[in-house]
Amino acid sequence: MQNTKTRKKGMARLLELAFTRKVLSPLACVLSVISVIVSFTPYITIYYVIRELVAHFNDLSALDTALMIRLGWLAVGGRGRGNRA
Repeated sequence: MQNTKTRKKGMARLLELAFTRKVLSPLACVLSVISVIVSFTPYITIYYVIRELVAHFNDLSALDTALMIRLGWLAVGGRGRGNRA
């Protein structure tokens, strides 16, 4: 006799496993979104640094040094542990 119940494969099996832990699936999605936002942080802060430098190109003494330092630390801190380039 053959077994009439076949195992699911591919995406169907993945969804079957994911929905056995109904609380963890949405939590994983939220954490994934937070991870993407944090990974974009260095690019956004570098944009603000360049914008500040271009705005005060003729007179660099007019730069807001506190802002530049804060943006620098934010760019380094937002880099995360996964982006080792």
